[in-house]
Amino acid sequence: MSEEASGPSSAKKACKDFSDFINFSQLCRYTSTFEECVQFGQKWGLFPRSCLCPSCGDILDTVHYSKRGNATQARFRCTKRACRKYISITKKTWFEGAKVSFKKSLFLAYCFVNRSSYDTAIRETSGPDFDDCETSSETVADLYNYCREVIVESLYCGDEVRQIGGANYSVEVDEAKFGKRKYNRGRVVDGQWVFGGICRETKECFLVPVQDRTQDTLVSLIKKHVAPGTIIYSDCFKSYECLEREGFRHLTVNHTENFVDPHTGAHTNTIESTWWAVKKSLRSSHTQKQHFAAHLAEYIWHRQNADAKCKFVRFLKEISKVYPGLDA
Repeated sequence: MSEEASGPSSAKKACKDFSDFINFSQLCRYTSTFEECVQFGQKWGLFPRSCLCPSCGDILDTVHYSKRGNATQARFRCTKRACRKYISITKKTWFEGAKVSFKKSLFLAYCFVNRSSYDTAIRETSGPDFDDCETSSETVADLYNYCREVIVESLYCGDEVRQIGGANYSVEVDEAKFGKRKYNRGRVVDGQWVFGGICRETKECFLVPVQDRTQDTLVSLIKKHVAPGTIIYSDCFKSYECLEREGFRHLTVNHTENFVDPHTGAHTNTIESTWWAVKKSLRSSHTQKQHFAAHLAEYIWHRQNADAKCKFVRFLKEISKVYPGLDA
């Protein structure tokens, strides 16, 4: 293994012109060399700027680059003769254990955030700019799933689940069946039930795969995701009958007779249109049942960030929050 020049980076185009918006051509410019990829990652918190030496406790803040075969490594190195410890900048980051380069991972994340198809992602991340290696559909699938894991962690882990609704707010709730519908003497025997709710005023929503639609299951999810005092609109499904006793105002519409209740004006048109949008988004993706909840989280994340100046920048911040690395 031969050691190259060490230091922050020999790259001439330091990433000094970062903004809160990054398009495809800017990402190409910011990551044209391996050193620039590292700088880019440190700028956005994807890689640590420093770490503690595990032996002597010194702060290590200089990245050393070295070659091993055709691969370049980036590591912190303790210069004390008694230590000489090396710590990879990828340790405890989103990139730890990745089988593709930093650059390809970043560009596949860019494709994911912009909802690019597998064919587009393969085309954009293959060729001389990516180690002359053609991206496989399996690589795209893996990276897209890793991106969804970031979203799931960001939405549901750490802090308590953010509730929607509240006093003077209205939330529509409903259940829908997803997946292939197989019939045996008129009965559905395949698919996945999803329970969801959407706030009419804020458009915030929750979507949760469920194994059953019993009162215990659905009401516990409502209490988890919907703030007390919310006006809840639903159909006349029996599992919702106790909502008034659980601290909610409850209005219903009987779908066997009307789409809108003629007396109260109650309807569930908003959540019904949400099911259509979710199913449309899932049809264009490679959805397997074990990843179903992650695909629902992806839909919610895109909905929450619909007005973001740059979804890619927002996603980079999500990565740095979920995988903070080893910053001292």
